[in-house]
Amino acid sequence: MKLTIILVFSLFILACSDTSEKTAESNTNFKKTIKRLEQENLKLKKALLKGIATSSYSFNTVEGRAFAPPFAKADSKVRMDVMIVAYDTDKQPIVNPNQGTVVETKDGKAVVEFTTPSGGEMKLTGTVGIQDQNGELQNTNYETRIMVLEEEKSKQTEWSKPIPVLKTTELNKSSSTTLEIVVHKDCPIKNTSYIVIGGTITYGSTKKTFSGNVISAALLSSAPRGREVALILRYKRTGSNKVESMKSSLTVR
Repeated sequence: MKLTIILVFSLFILACSDTSEKTAESNTNFKKTIKRLEQENLKLKKALLKGIATSSYSFNTVEGRAFAPPFAKADSKVRMDVMIVAYDTDKQPIVNPNQGTVVETKDGKAVVEFTTPSGGEMKLTGTVGIQDQNGELQNTNYETRIMVLEEEKSKQTEWSKPIPVLKTTELNKSSSTTLEIVVHKDCPIKNTSYIVIGGTITYGSTKKTFSGNVISAALLSSAPRGREVALILRYKRTGSNKVESMKSSLTVR
């Protein structure tokens, strides 16, 4: 707009010069003024062109977004990416996924819906583009990966084998602790019991073995209260001779 005003002002002065009957000195000053205005117009035009060249896109909205891992272990350190994104609410991104389809586009992003395979790693690729100020579509590639957890074919298959869990919640430093393994509370198969036949406990550089389903206080004599103790339990299902193992951890109290 500033460039247009200056150019119009210049033309107006030129038009006045054709009808003016000023003196030679005035004409000379007038010509100098015209030359100066033309130089200023040229500088302004170059500045505007430079601004367009360095800013090909227009954005009218910015917001913060965070990208954290889809899952994490308890009491673990996790890193996530936090960034500011800028987008034009009048120019939504154009996404062409190689996997799945776009189901929604708004607020500077597109939502892509896809079907995962039966398991393993899945690679997601495609292009995302946006129009620049000249109306030309500028595309760039995107790529990400996800781990797909294998899902059981049916609830019957999921619970076809009872899932044992350690019912004992802590170890007693002052007296013996009895270890008990039971069927998972959500498992519909309830008529199953287990026998603990021994195992090992580890804390720090200390590793001790035990037999049966009882951990004596003597085994925990050098373990400080509040310390997490790692266990590897050997057990078998009642009526079966097959010995299996389970890893767990308990806190010394």
